[in-house]
Amino acid sequence: MKPSLILFLFFIGLKAYAVSNLAPSLDIPTAKVLPKGVRNFRYKTIWANIGEQYNQKGEITPLSESLTKEITWKEIVKLNGEDDKDALDKKKLQGLLWANNVPLEEKVGEATGAIKINVNTHVFALAYGVTEQFTGAIAVPTNRYTLNVNTAFSSNKSRGTQAIRDEGKRPYEKLREKLERPLQQKLADFGYSPLVNEKGSNFGDIKLIGRYQQINQQSFLLALNSEISLPTSKKASPYKSIDVTGGESQLHFSAGLSAEYQLVPELTFSGAISHIYRIKDQLPLRVPEEEGVAISPDIDWKANRRLGDISKIEAGLQIALTDDFNFSLGHAYQLKQRDTYSRGKTSSIPSSRYQYLERETQAQLHTTLISLSFHTITKFQQKKFPLPMESKISLMRNYQGKNINVDSTMTSLDLAFFF
Repeated sequence: MKPSLILFLFFIGLKAYAVSNLAPSLDIPTAKVLPKGVRNFRYKTIWANIGEQYNQKGEITPLSESLTKEITWKEIVKLNGEDDKDALDKKKLQGLLWANNVPLEEKVGEATGAIKINVNTHVFALAYGVTEQFTGAIAVPTNRYTLNVNTAFSSNKSRGTQAIRDEGKRPYEKLREKLERPLQQKLADFGYSPLVNEKGSNFGDIKLIGRYQQINQQSFLLALNSEISLPTSKKASPYKSIDVTGGESQLHFSAGLSAEYQLVPELTFSGAISHIYRIKDQLPLRVPEEEGVAISPDIDWKANRRLGDISKIEAGLQIALTDDFNFSLGHAYQLKQRDTYSRGKTSSIPSSRYQYLERETQAQLHTTLISLSFHTITKFQQKKFPLPMESKISLMRNYQGKNINVDSTMTSLDLAFFF
């Protein structure tokens, strides 16, 4: 079993409709380091499908839950500032509703939607044994993704809708067409790009990783782990209501301890604790007008953001099935603190509205992992194989959480070479 690098998967930035996100654990904890002068190149690829989320109560709901909303006439005729292109039509519609004794609170229908995200992440990592006790590494992730979005509107048999049909002429026909796609129209009114299916690729946050082995006894290992995440991924666009980004794009530092205990040669227990500290940054951000409604016409181009710190505890069990095959089982629990936001120096948006961005950003996540690995290290030492290498297949599942995306069972493949 060779050193396990802490690799970043991806971060889904569903700015308008999603919950907080935590990267799942991709391997069991380890306290091993590389021998001095030995290098290790590792390639990891991960597949994940996301269509559901854990809400504040820990219940599984569709990722598109926030797309489902009952629409009233009050929302239809509401003016979007002084530059609303449909202001005259909306005033005429409001007059038509009043003339037919239709209250603005009448429900027009229900907007619904579906969101599905498929991500394939590739991580390239290079580790080097600087000394007999310290190993340094760099991990570079890239992502390819597919975003599928469907929106629909089911109309009620309302008195207002019937009044529009009876009128049967413009401008009411134009507004009736807009009723069939209320979400898309709202996004257009606020200056967002259309909500469409999308395929793309992006760059993730580069990780600089270090492990210092403090204790190396016959059956017990203890190491100090550190990590720096560089903000090399793109920041979410304020013009996209749903944006799939390659990472958090925020500088953070991580420190922790990992340990291994070999009960018998075929059985090894491991554990780790760590804490991630995030550094405040600035980014362009849409600031909601009211709680529970994330899309907004207002952009703070230099909003202050600090993502919540993350505390993590992990446990693992490795069984040596043969000299060449290992089976591993792991579990990880993560607790993320609340995100904080504040107004930028050049913004005139009321400070009280920034609290809406912090709503339901505290998160929890339980992840299980099983893996089967094959290595040629023993055969290489016996001069029966020309190259020391390792391959591994892993299955990961986020099975419990709060305010976190629910991934289907994720699959990863590893290929590592030692030289």
